[in-house]
Amino acid sequence: MAFQIVRVAGQSMEPKYRSGDYLLVWTLKRLFKPKAGDAILFKHARHGLMVKLVESRGADGRYAVRGLHPLSSETRTLGLIPEDDVIGKVALCFRGKPKRPLR
Repeated sequence: MAFQIVRVAGQSMEPKYRSGDYLLVWTLKRLFKPKAGDAILFKHARHGLMVKLVESRGADGRYAVRGLHPLSSETRTLGLIPEDDVIGKVALCFRGKPKRPLR
């Protein structure tokens, strides 16, 4: 399959992607190499699926990543992301309805 749709949960990529948004992720890795500034979907051993921005790619194929929210996890806490753990590159974002706070 060339694409995967995922729903954003959490605030780590606000304001670019908000909780409840849907992301269309390009999954044919052989046709792209994420570069600095690209948003990628990857699997993390402790945290599961995550979306972060690529800061850089090392010669060994591992990615340094960061979120946009000030309290977001980044490479210092997540470690470098191996190329094999990258699922795809975010192609499009569809705004979802934000969840209303409980009253």
